[in-house]
Amino acid sequence: MAEITDIAIINKLFSSEDGVAGFDKLFNNETIINPEEKLAEFDRLIKQGNTVESIIADKKRDKLPLAERFPSHFYEEGIGSLQFVFQGRQYVAMQHWKGNASYTLGDYISMAADL
Repeated sequence: MAEITDIAIINKLFSSEDGVAGFDKLFNNETIINPEEKLAEFDRLIKQGNTVESIIADKKRDKLPLAERFPSHFYEEGIGSLQFVFQGRQYVAMQHWKGNASYTLGDYISMAADL
């Protein structure tokens, strides 16, 4: 039986005028997200004397890549964590669609945390 191990997504909304016939070209340049590397980077920054708040403030402005792939932990964590990942990226894409090109995932997380 096949299992989902990775998820690849496009962080953009397209109109019918965009004329996107296939997404394979977009996925050719996907960014691979490795959570273990992200945690190691976080640990390194903490060991260098950075505070959690300063790291978050610095990372908050990072823009999402157009295409990204990351591991799926669907079977261990259920649909909830995956739903949060997709909702955040969809909201960012909607903000960009509306002309708010500077909106980031960090902005969405800050907004969601304030709810």
